[in-house]
Parts: sequence; structure tokens; C-alpha cells
Amino acid sequence: MNVAALFITSSLVWGTTWIAITFQLGNVAPEASVSYRFAIATAIMFLITRLKKIPLRLDWRQQLWMAALGLFYTGNYLSVYRAEIEISSGLVAVAGSCIMFFNILLAQFFLKHQITRRLAIGALLGFTGVCLLFLPEASGVANRYWIGVTFALFAAFAASCANIIAAYKGSQGQHIFATNTWWMLWCTAFTAIAVPLTGNHFSFEYSTEYISSLIYLAVFGSVVAFSSYLSLMDKVGPGKASYIAVITPVIALIISTLFEGMSWSTTGYIGVALIILGQLIIFKRSKDKAQATS
Repeated sequence: MNVAALFITSSLVWGTTWIAITFQLGNVAPEASVSYRFAIATAIMFLITRLKKIPLRLDWRQQLWMAALGLFYTGNYLSVYRAEIEISSGLVAVAGSCIMFFNILLAQFFLKHQITRRLAIGALLGFTGVCLLFLPEASGVANRYWIGVTFALFAAFAASCANIIAAYKGSQGQHIFATNTWWMLWCTAFTAIAVPLTGNHFSFEYSTEYISSLIYLAVFGSVVAFSSYLSLMDKVGPGKASYIAVITPVIALIISTLFEGMSWSTTGYIGVALIILGQLIIFKRSKDKAQATS
């Protein structure tokens, strides 16, 4: 596919996975649904690596890093599913955009990356935008709303921790498809273990909505979109490819408005504008840095 097709594919799929998750909620425990999703995705990834003849053998130290990635992604996905039980998928997607702000803080603490003025301004604008977007729905709501917000923010934090691990050592010296295959396998195992630990049991819903959303999330959300994103990075570089992170929450908000009845206010519009502006400022800095070192 060309650059435009890769960008559209990644953005649309990742922008629609948030609403697809809502069809997974109800009769099946979220831990079981996530485990099913990544069991399917892992099988596909093993097939892809086999066809591409990508080596998968790791030593025990590398496998420990893969387990750590799988553990944090387990926290990420389980928290997303739990959050969507309480709040709209669009708001969960917006909270997910906080990953870049957590990335800045964790990278400074663990990787000794400097927080520049541009980064600080972008992060502050984005954080303010998130607060404004959540504010209208926060007035007069029950505690369940804040439980959903907490899960959504923790999901972003867990994903950021996984990103820092990968940047530090987790994917060192191995193909990215091998990395994804192994952490997905660990994620499948951890979420399966979480089912009895949370007092739930394995069950399955044979409805069209549940099965179709499960296949969509596993095949498209966990394999196709990420493969498209990797191809896009290879063609245009990580800086430009990262603009997908600006588009996907907007798509998720539009879909949530159309299908979940998400209401908007003036502060909500301002909040989205500040989030996008903050992301653009951060990405501009990343692009400038990449060009300066090339």
C-alpha cells in the first residue's frame, strides 16, 4: 500500500477499536475477552513470523523483558476494558492520548531524556485539554464515573511503562515482529491467569456482535493496524507516522458522539483543540530533533 493508504488504515482501525471494545462488555469477563483477543493475535503473529522467516528464539534474559512488556500491556488492556464499562469509549480514547505525557515524564526519570520548554508547553496544553474534556461530564456524576477515569488514565500509564521498557532494552537486538509475538503471548497468559484471580470464570458469548468485534480487535486492531503502522514508519519515519496518535482520538470521539450519544459543550471543544495542539507541539519537537541528528 502507498503512504496515504497505510496512514488511513492505521488511523481508522485504531480509531474504531475503542467502540468495538464496547461489544465485548457484558456477559464475558473483560479478562477472558482480552485473553481470547490476544490468543488469536498471537497465533497470527506466529504465522507471520514463520512465513517471513523471522527468528523468534530468545535467551532467558530477553524473555524476561518480553514478560515485563506483556505484564504492562496486560494492565493497559484490562484497564481500557474496565474503563469502558463506566465511561464512553471516546473519553477512554482521549485519556489514552495521555500516554505521550507519561512518556515524557518516565523517559526523563528512567532514560535521562531532557524535558525541554517545548515539551513542557505541549504536555501542559494536552493535560489541560484532557481536564476540560472530562469536566462537563464530571459535574453531578456518581463515583463510578471517576472509577472509569482512573482506569483509563492507568491504562495510558501502563502502556507508557511498556514503551519505556521497549526503548530501554526490551526489543534490543530483535525484529519488532518477534517482540510483538512474544509480548502478545505473555499478555494472553497473564490475562488468562487474571480471570480466576479476579473471581471470574471463562465463558463465551456466541452472539454476532461479540464474535465479530473479537475478530475485528484481534485481526485488525492487534495485527493489521500495527503492521500498517510499521510499514508507514519505514516509509516516512517515526516522526510523521506518529501523527496517527493525533487522529485516532478524534475519530474515536466522533464515533462515540454518533453511536454512544456523547454530549459536547464549549469546554469540550476547547479541550480537544488543546489536546491536538499539545500533541502537535510535542511531535514538532520530535521531528526537529530527528532532522538535527540525521
